[in-house]
Amino acid sequence: NDVLSLRLRVFVESVSRFRCKSDGQDFDLTVDINVDVYPLKVGDKFSLALAKTLNLDGTPDDGVYNQ
Repeated sequence: NDVLSLRLRVFVESVSRFRCKSDGQDFDLTVDINVDVYPLKVGDKFSLALAKTLNLDGTPDDGVYNQ
């Protein structure tokens, strides 16, 4: 994905909204990223993976997030 543009400080100071375009497919992506954790700027490339679960055995989670 190529970062095309960004809007700074969407929700909190460390989160920015990025508008991105894929390299191999014809789709656009708008994503909010904590730039303190994952620094990103216009022109950068990054990879994104989506998963139904983070459990290694593939079982679904219970839907509750506890820090």
